[in-house]
Amino acid sequence: LRLAGFRVDVFPEPAKKVAKAFNYADRAGAVRVAFVAPGEWDQGLVRIKDLRNFGQDAPDDVKQKDVPLDDLANVDKYFGLTLDGTPYGQAASELAATAAGAPVAAPKAAEPKAAAAPKAATGTPAAAGGKPPAAGKEEDFLAVHPYVGGFAVSRADAELFERLRKDGRPQTPNLGRWFDHMESFSTAQRQSWK
Repeated sequence: LRLAGFRVDVFPEPAKKVAKAFNYADRAGAVRVAFVAPGEWDQGLVRIKDLRNFGQDAPDDVKQKDVPLDDLANVDKYFGLTLDGTPYGQAASELAATAAGAPVAAPKAAEPKAAAAPKAATGTPAAAGGKPPAAGKEEDFLAVHPYVGGFAVSRADAELFERLRKDGRPQTPNLGRWFDHMESFSTAQRQSWK
């Protein structure tokens, strides 16, 4: 999902109660939540629930979809909407023209694009017994990892957050996403990380 340009955060602890995960998603401003349950995983699916684009009265089959793991990058097409509520496949300029009553030209056939090779992650995850990425290499590392320490929060996350907080939110996409996520934790929570 990150390689497809989506902002992705991971709930840092297994939730015995789904409400705890939803509370976390709400604090983080998530539009959609992915649930990876054993039943769906065995079928190669992930259940995605849209939290913001449909009213409370919308039936569950509209608000949540089982998406194949190998097609997660195209999650918008399963809902028919992008994250901001724009109809899937329709550009904002087309929406404005349609609203003004102007005819919209049929879309051109897309040129096939070569898939971008994922960037290699730098450093070895601390969660696997290695070291966090070297200073200045965090942006590339966070392109493929949710935390500076790999796949679990660590002291390295808390320390980097404190250093960066003095200068404000980083402007790069991966560090910015990570910073917003770290900011959603209390100081006491960050201080408890090992």
